This record gives sequence, structure tokens and C-alpha cells, in this order.
Amino acid sequence: MRQRKLGKGIDIELAGELIRVPVYRIRYADMLENYVTIHAAQDYTFKMMLGDLQNELDDGTEILLPQV
Repeated sequence: MRQRKLGKGIDIELAGELIRVPVYRIRYADMLENYVTIHAAQDYTFKMMLGDLQNELDDGTEILLPQV
């Protein structure tokens, strides 16, 4: 599983398939242990620390965590 940022989106490799999620489509993200779930038009769960995902969005975009 690899992620990389190209422009205004996050590329996520899931099960050998590269999926591009535009940043403007991301509603929020949450995490459980070392897994992040991005909630967009579809939910994508992958192994990554939330801080690492924030670093991928180094353009100042913030990820909001839901309040529990």
C-alpha cells in the first residue's frame, strides 16, 4: 500500500489498484489504530498514521476528525 499526492488529490493503492481521491471530495477522515478511513463519495480504509496523511496534504489542507 502506497500513497502519494499529485496536485489536489490523494492517490491510494488498495489491493493493487491505484485510486485517486480529489481533496475537494474528502468530507473527513478518521482512524482506528494504524488505519485511516477517508470518507468521500466512497469510504477508503488503508494502513497509515493520520499524521502521515496530514503530511501528504502539505498544502495547508486540514483533515477534520469527527467528535466521539
